[in-house]
Amino acid sequence: MRVAFQSKLIDVATGLPIATTSGAGQSKKRTALLWKPKKEIDFLSDDFNESAAGEATNIALESIRDQLVEAAGKVDAVAMSN
Repeated sequence: MRVAFQSKLIDVATGLPIATTSGAGQSKKRTALLWKPKKEIDFLSDDFNESAAGEATNIALESIRDQLVEAAGKVDAVAMSN
């Protein structure tokens, strides 16, 4: 299973993007489907996180997290104090 996400960090004062990120994750699990979603998806549940979908999601979101942490240096400290 493969998932992909994109995110944008926006300066709310100017409306301009500070950073755009993307992350993709591929599960190494060989099973077709270990997790069957119910009406609501609990992304914190063990069932989801241990599934191929959960594994791929976590890989992709870790990549986005790392990119956003790196982009945090672009945020103007003055703008944050306002």
